[in-house]
Amino acid sequence: MDVRRPFFQNIALILSGVLFLNPIVATAADLAVAAGSGATLTQAGNGVPVVNIAKPNGNGLSHNKFSELNVGQQGLILNNATNATQSTQLGGIILGNANLQGQAAGLILNEVTGGNPSQLEGY
Repeated sequence: MDVRRPFFQNIALILSGVLFLNPIVATAADLAVAAGSGATLTQAGNGVPVVNIAKPNGNGLSHNKFSELNVGQQGLILNNATNATQSTQLGGIILGNANLQGQAAGLILNEVTGGNPSQLEGY
């Protein structure tokens, strides 16, 4: 009996699993809000990530800083809703953005402060 056979079968099984699961794991959004940005992260009921953008300045600019910003195939919602709830195409009905305090942003600036390039694979 060749004792190497089970070893190689296990290696082949592990490699097959990695090849199969890698694209699935890669579709998840990877977001990290930078400290002091004012933006917060949540999820819609169906799992789509939601960024509650920072309160806009007097000129209507919401400046959001991320140490990492990757968007998977499921997309990302930038929440600029001042109402209690908002219907979205990607996430269905989501809660309004409490950060805005009734003032929607006229311009949303998303700045990535980390050193890694962003992967934008969705909407």
